[in-house]
Amino acid sequence: MASRGVLSWGMVGLLSIHVGWASPVRIDDHGRDHETELARMVGVWTVTSWEAEGNKLPAASIEDARMTIRKDGSFSVRLGGANLRGTIRFDPSSKPAKFDATTIDESGEESSFEGIYKIELKEGFIVWTVCVGAPGGGRPVEFVSEADAGTSLMIFRKPLE
Repeated sequence: MASRGVLSWGMVGLLSIHVGWASPVRIDDHGRDHETELARMVGVWTVTSWEAEGNKLPAASIEDARMTIRKDGSFSVRLGGANLRGTIRFDPSSKPAKFDATTIDESGEESSFEGIYKIELKEGFIVWTVCVGAPGGGRPVEFVSEADAGTSLMIFRKPLE
């Protein structure tokens, strides 16, 4: 089970889309805006991988983990017995695409995060890969999670609709 610290700053991972091609296909985000990006992000995302500071969470600890993004930009994350809610704003026009999120944990504590993401299509799924920095730690510049770097790398997916 993940600690509250891992959930509170490592939860905001984002998308990679998968559609049935033999290898991932990058989606061109050029010219998109927050509203367009949010519309394609709405739904329930399953966590397939989660690393915090270079440590991969065991498969058993993420098997029921979910992130739900709503039309108004709010989201909720369930990981183990912990729940987190917040809001997210996407900027797909930057390279890599970036997001800003504010979260509120079960105790009511609020935190702000900066992250980057990419979306790919693969094997009938939208795959969302997210790298997020610790609260106040700045925005990551690459998709890695290393010890003492203060970053988390998450991969989510949902069926292509």
